[in-house]
Amino acid sequence: QVVQTVGPEHVIWASDFPHMECKYPESLKLFLEHTGMDKSALQKVLWDTPCWLYGVDAGAQNRL
Repeated sequence: QVVQTVGPEHVIWASDFPHMECKYPESLKLFLEHTGMDKSALQKVLWDTPCWLYGVDAGAQNRL
């Protein structure tokens, strides 16, 4: 709902690793299974927006 409200260019996702209550290493799998976002929104939330936030060249790595 947050992504639908503010847009994927304003959201990043993190696994909360290494906290003990984190679902690691299954956290990304669970996120992808339950998110309901299309591939474009996932690309932004998981890669493009975090790269922008941290000043990393988003084109430097393979995309989803």
